[in-house]
Amino acid sequence: KKKHRVGYIKTKGGEAGSAPIESITYAQLHLPSILECIPEERIFNVDESGLLYKQKPKYRLGTEVLRGKPGKKDESAKERITVNIAFNATGTIKTPLQVINKAKKPKCFLAKNNGGVTWDPKKHGITYHHNPTAWQTRETFTSFLDDFSLQMHEVFKHKTVSFTLPTVHECDDHVLNILAIFLMDNHASNIPANAEQFKIKDFTAFLYKDILGIFLPPNTTSVVQ
Repeated sequence: KKKHRVGYIKTKGGEAGSAPIESITYAQLHLPSILECIPEERIFNVDESGLLYKQKPKYRLGTEVLRGKPGKKDESAKERITVNIAFNATGTIKTPLQVINKAKKPKCFLAKNNGGVTWDPKKHGITYHHNPTAWQTRETFTSFLDDFSLQMHEVFKHKTVSFTLPTVHECDDHVLNILAIFLMDNHASNIPANAEQFKIKDFTAFLYKDILGIFLPPNTTSVVQ
């Protein structure tokens, strides 16, 4: 490898390169004071990712970037599923992976492809959803929050913690009893149905059952989380 200068090659780009510095600075400055009264085990990072499972790998061993060959584009490389991941700040609690696909029952789930036994996602720590686009929607995210709330009740034995919601006038501060806090990106699908929305400083937030969600500034999750 050293003789021929062979190394790992990766295409340039990424979300972190487009993150606005001002928003990152604001989030890093004010989030700690907002979260200081909440135990770290109850603070969760939530993020979703598109898995292009037929796309060729971005890393390879080589000495130069491989140029694309002329001809028809490989449309299968655009086929994707959405994976939603949530875990707490201490790394001690992880939720089941939420997977969203287009097919209601993919062929890989069928018994004939699994030795006569139908593959059950729940037995492997996965909650499976499907819709025509394989994207996160308000309905699928609300379902994810319902499952998460049940899990938190079981983990914390129904014991909530107090969170003081700061307002313009300190005498009007309102105390919320919550099980956990979500930190996530500000995509519209991440606002569950019938959730109460409000502001915490300059952060948009919502309360769904006993879960408090705080939206991070646009394009900052890759750095702030």
